[in-house]
Amino acid sequence: MTKKFRSQEKNKALYAMTSQLHQRVILVSSWIEVFIYKHFKRNNIRRNEEDISGKCVVLTGGSSGIGRSSAREFARRGAKVVIGDVDLVNGQQVVNEIQQQTGNMNVKLQKILELDLSDMDSVEQFARRVSKECPKIKILLNNAGIGGSKDENIKTKDGFNIHVAVNYMGHFLLTNLLMENIKAETNSRIVSTTSMLMLISELDIDDLNMDRSGFGLMNCLPYCNTKFCLALFTKALGMCCGFNSYAVDPGAVNTPIMHSNDTPSYLKFLFRMQMNSIATAADEVASEFMMFCALEKSIKNETGRVYRFRKPFHQANEKLDIDLAKRLWEKSSELVRLSERLARMK
Repeated sequence: MTKKFRSQEKNKALYAMTSQLHQRVILVSSWIEVFIYKHFKRNNIRRNEEDISGKCVVLTGGSSGIGRSSAREFARRGAKVVIGDVDLVNGQQVVNEIQQQTGNMNVKLQKILELDLSDMDSVEQFARRVSKECPKIKILLNNAGIGGSKDENIKTKDGFNIHVAVNYMGHFLLTNLLMENIKAETNSRIVSTTSMLMLISELDIDDLNMDRSGFGLMNCLPYCNTKFCLALFTKALGMCCGFNSYAVDPGAVNTPIMHSNDTPSYLKFLFRMQMNSIATAADEVASEFMMFCALEKSIKNETGRVYRFRKPFHQANEKLDIDLAKRLWEKSSELVRLSERLARMK
C-alpha cells in the first residue's frame, strides 16, 4: 500500500467521522429546540388565517398521521377536502369520521381518487380526476411518505427507489399536473412536509436512487435525501414558478410512519425513547404547523422556504441552493416523462 493511498484512506475515514459527529450535533440541537417549543412556547400562538370556506383542498396520505389530522382541520374550516391515498378502506373510515366530527360533508374519498405515489401512472390518473373534480385548487398538501429503510433497495415499476417515488417523485409529478388548477385559484398555496433530517442529506442528482452511494449511516439516506428533494422543489416552485410554496418540518411526531415494518428496530427504540419528552401529536402538528403554512396571512407574500415551529427554519433554508433546485427539477421532469404526461392532461 502506497503512502499516497494510505493518506487518502485516512482522509476518507476522518471525513466520515466528522460527518457523523456533525449529524449527531444537528439532531441533538434540533431535539432541544423541539423540547423548548413544546414545553415553553406553544401557548403564545396567534392565528390570522385565510378563509377557505367552500374552497378545494387536495392532500396526499390522508388515511393516518399528519394527513388525517390536517384533513380534519381543513374540514372544520369549511373546505372541500379531496384525499388521495393508497389505503381506500381505512381512508373511507377517516372520511366518515371527519364528516361526523365536523358536520362537513364535502370531504371526499372515492375509488376514482385512489392514489399510489409509487406508481407514476396512478399519479397521472389521480391528477386527471382531481382536475375535473376541482377546477380551482386553493391548497395542495404534499404530505404522504414512508420513513425508515432497511438494506434492500426496493425499486418501483418506474425504476425508482421506493422512497424516491413515494416521498418525492410522485409529489413532483402530481404538483406539476395540477398546476393549472392551482393557478386558477386566488392566493393558492402548495405545502410539502419535509423533515429536519434533510440537514444530513447527501444528495447526488446523478444517483437519486442511491445505487452507488448506498443508504448511509443507519440507512437514513433514502428518507433524508427525499425530504431534501421536497424542500428543493419548494424552493424552485417559489423562486422560479411564482407559486406560494412552503415546506414544513413538523419536528418529532408520533405517527405510523415510524412504526412501519420497514423502520429498523433500533430507530423504533430511539423513537419510543423520545416520545414523552419531545414528540408532538399529529393533531397538534396539523393545527399548529400545517395550518400555519397553509393559511397564515402574514406569510402569504413569502415563498420557497422551509418553516419550523411557525417561523423560518434558517438552517434548512441556507441549504437550499437554487441552482441545485433547478438541476433537480430538470432531472425529475425527464425521469417522470413530464412533457408527455402534461400533453395527455390537455
